[in-house]
Amino acid sequence: MDRRTSFLCLVPLVVGAVGCATTTAIDGIPAASADRQQQVRLLAAAADCAAHRANNSTIPPAEQQEMRERARKSYEQVLAMSPKNLQALTGLARLYATTGDQGETVTAYQRAIEAAPKDAELRYELGMYHARNKEWDAAIAVLQAARDLEPKNHKFDKTLGFTLARCGRWDESLACFQAAGMTDAEAHLKLARMLHHLQHDELARQHLELAQDQSRNEQDLREARELQGQLDGEDSNAVGTSNESLDLEP
Repeated sequence: MDRRTSFLCLVPLVVGAVGCATTTAIDGIPAASADRQQQVRLLAAAADCAAHRANNSTIPPAEQQEMRERARKSYEQVLAMSPKNLQALTGLARLYATTGDQGETVTAYQRAIEAAPKDAELRYELGMYHARNKEWDAAIAVLQAARDLEPKNHKFDKTLGFTLARCGRWDESLACFQAAGMTDAEAHLKLARMLHHLQHDELARQHLELAQDQSRNEQDLREARELQGQLDGEDSNAVGTSNESLDLEP
């Protein structure tokens, strides 16, 4: 455990003391208000520490569950004192996402987005959560909103492209890949791989042909030849690797 994590895990020991402290005003903030703000910060830090600990796969499951519950209670304490605290709202959403509680996860992310309506990354996280649950329409809506907030973010373009492909919206998917900074050849090849993953091999061949016609470098040509081999059934191992990769994109 590094020094920062060690410090954060000591936070619960001092939170109670902070709540009871009496101080003079700090930078013009009344003493009671300053104490409350400090307590919120310490509670949020303690919750983050517990959530981080819960994701450590080397500790026993019972301890992981205990850490998750500790994190949840600390985040809720923060929100009881500061309902729009973004650190707690985001932490709670991510915590629920790891527990499989879908309704609580979506609600928590929506609360965080309401508190920070211009935060594109929060929308992206929610979109990815929907995508992992194969809720493609919901994922597209949230990812598109993230993209609207940051139209030059290529990560958003690429992920939206994959998600649109899942719904059979091929032309929109291709346009997103192109917007992500890919050449036409790269975009057609990316879509061809996705189509093959989704078992639309005839369409995959069409986009692969376009990719090969427009390829201008050896890397593109090599990847196109590899996909051609997969489509022709020459390399079953390569198909598995490709599909696994695409499953994660999402």
